[in-house]
Amino acid sequence: MAKVTGGELLVRTLADHGVRHVFSIIGGQMCSVYDSLSSHPEMNLVTVRNEAAAPMMAAGCTAATGVPSVSMCTVGAGVVYEVPGLMAAWYSFLPVISIAPQVQSWKMKPHQENLQGCNQDELFFPITKWNAIIYHWERIPSLVHRALREAQANAPGPVHLDVPVDVFFKTQELDERKMSKIMPAAKTTRFVGALPGPEEQVSQALAAISTSERPLALIGQGMGLPGRYPELKDHLNALGVPTLLADSSSGIMDGRDMSYAGALGLYAGSAKGLELIRKADLLLIIGIDDQIHDLVRGTGDDHKTLVQVEVDPSALLSNRRKYFGVNADPISFLSVVNKTGNHPVGTRKAWLDMVQEMGDALTNEFAGRAPRAAALFQSVAAGLNSEDIVIVDGAEMVSASYALLRKASYRNLFIMNTRDLAGVGLPFAIGVKTGMPEHRVMLVTDKDSLYRHLQELQTAAGLGLDINLVCVDPGEGQKLKRTEAVLEGLGCKIMHLEMGQRLEREKCGRPCAWLCAD
Repeated sequence: MAKVTGGELLVRTLADHGVRHVFSIIGGQMCSVYDSLSSHPEMNLVTVRNEAAAPMMAAGCTAATGVPSVSMCTVGAGVVYEVPGLMAAWYSFLPVISIAPQVQSWKMKPHQENLQGCNQDELFFPITKWNAIIYHWERIPSLVHRALREAQANAPGPVHLDVPVDVFFKTQELDERKMSKIMPAAKTTRFVGALPGPEEQVSQALAAISTSERPLALIGQGMGLPGRYPELKDHLNALGVPTLLADSSSGIMDGRDMSYAGALGLYAGSAKGLELIRKADLLLIIGIDDQIHDLVRGTGDDHKTLVQVEVDPSALLSNRRKYFGVNADPISFLSVVNKTGNHPVGTRKAWLDMVQEMGDALTNEFAGRAPRAAALFQSVAAGLNSEDIVIVDGAEMVSASYALLRKASYRNLFIMNTRDLAGVGLPFAIGVKTGMPEHRVMLVTDKDSLYRHLQELQTAAGLGLDINLVCVDPGEGQKLKRTEAVLEGLGCKIMHLEMGQRLEREKCGRPCAWLCAD
């Protein structure tokens, strides 16, 4: 017989389901969880400096590895600070597991006037797919199992669990027989097989694609990321249709992929680009998100044929003419499309060339308007290889990346959608590096975005993470020296970047900041 706390049940269930990273600020209400983490060497605890950064790091780790990560903050104030950070996972369709202690179960609903007590589950409701309160000790394993399933099923996203402090600290003696009764029977949290789609839906969509001469593929919702059909790009290349990537799926293709035409933001942000999109006679949407939805609504062309492929049937559009919705996974659907081979190859090749030429023209146009940004990204792109991971943050840097990293090669590229959340880049990059320590992780950002969560450089330095930062600082002289002093004080090695200089990998066991005066 062994004495088992609620914290041990929680950690054991997470570990059994392959979760390996927890990002948290220590609080007394979670001590049973921390005690249990110390007895599970396969689990990695990262202590952050600010609660909002914990879910941002968990989002980065999850995006890079494809495995859910945990953000854990303490009751009341800690949770309030965590909520904005969890929006990064919500906007990017990332299965982050948020866990928080609560006041004693008998004080919760309706909550009494007590220190830090509030209706936490209601705070998380608008930005989570699912949340629950674990009122009973024996339900911890089953509800953690359910949380993991909900986070990864259909269109993935964050979930939240509240655990009253008395449930966390309750101790009970269990032998293996009793333990097996309360632990989930299966480690698989969801259906992971193929979803080929209804035959009638597939046939109608296939007929529409086969007769299209100017199709355009729009990929969003995190499709193609690790853990989310990563083989998608091979099927898109085989299809030979020009492909634009929304920010949520940025980086699943790069300059080596023949079908990759660039970031959706490059074309959607230009009158010429929008005009080209209007010339398409069919839009193949795989994983719709807000960015793609805004584009489809903004073109105002209800006569264009739309083929939409969704794992989640609730994401399918309606009330459109020439619309074909398919409830299927993209791999199964594209496999059928590619096997037919019944499409006008010659015409499509000319269309693909036209889209690529427009991408080149938009890139050159941007470079002419912003020569320093062009020189900066030329330095970044020249030093990249197929194993590097790049994160871009800050409105100007994001706009530049749309154009100037279009033909670069990398393992993955994460573009922070600045309209939704500012300054997520640094904690996101730390999460990526935590999950993928053997790869070079480079953050390209401006000073304002970097400073939003600057204290997390101490987190990276304490963990010995050699993240490469490329920071554009609008200051010169004494202003630039002050930036250097701040970054050095937080554990950064300082380098200076001359325009056109090739960025080489720095391995110094701590963050390295390449400063570039604007």
